[in-house]
Amino acid sequence: MKLFITAVVWLFSCSIYAQSILFVYVSGNNNGSAYTRIELNGVNIGTLGVKEHLVTDFDQGLNKLTFHRRGYNQLEQIIFNENNDHFIQINVAGKKWKVNEYSLNEMPDFTSSIIQEYKRKNEEKAVTLNSNYSNGVMPEVGSTILTLINDEAECPLINPDVISNYVNAVFLRQYRIVNRNELSAILDEQKLSLSGLISFDESIEAGNLIGAKFSLVVSYQCLPDSEKIILTLNLINCETSQIEWVGILDKVRPSEISSELTEIIENNN
Repeated sequence: MKLFITAVVWLFSCSIYAQSILFVYVSGNNNGSAYTRIELNGVNIGTLGVKEHLVTDFDQGLNKLTFHRRGYNQLEQIIFNENNDHFIQINVAGKKWKVNEYSLNEMPDFTSSIIQEYKRKNEEKAVTLNSNYSNGVMPEVGSTILTLINDEAECPLINPDVISNYVNAVFLRQYRIVNRNELSAILDEQKLSLSGLISFDESIEAGNLIGAKFSLVVSYQCLPDSEKIILTLNLINCETSQIEWVGILDKVRPSEISSELTEIIENNN
């Protein structure tokens, strides 16, 4: 079973690595309006001036590129992509302008290094996506969530307050997050405390006390000789005591928590 899962992950990675790219470069001079707006299949992907470029993913199949330049008729390029990289040069010299597709060795010298760097970043992103995981159903938008962080004393890279800020920044976009001061006031009033590792039962009790429909228990672990951590999130329904959603960020830098968490939540939905 483990071998099968590994094979699936490898194939998924390869499919991302094989993603072809579109490279667009503007040459010429500044006569007239030199800025060109580029659309890919009707979607604006950028505006370039002379000696500027853009790099983006390019889907297989039939693609339509449209180029807009103020004061000039728009130009179009239809490209059938068979999983190849495509290199487009826009020449805006003089009063005429044109768009041509070239091979890589016909593009400016810096093109190759830019493309390699872009593909390297895509590969790193693919590995991250394969490592991260989520499963379950996210709560209805607007639900109240109590976030509780299990402190890992052996992890000098980050502390619970910082993790709480990163995680809450993501969930605050769609949910009401209980303020920790609200929880502390109620716990003091009930002469209760949460210390050490917080169990699911304790998180449910705390959620019910403060009127939160869900509790989010977050645990983290430092990796030896690494600047990365493993983050585990369990979203528990305080009414049913069921775990509704689980998320795992595997080997992420603390500064990447918000962006990686956003990505797995969006992919989960």
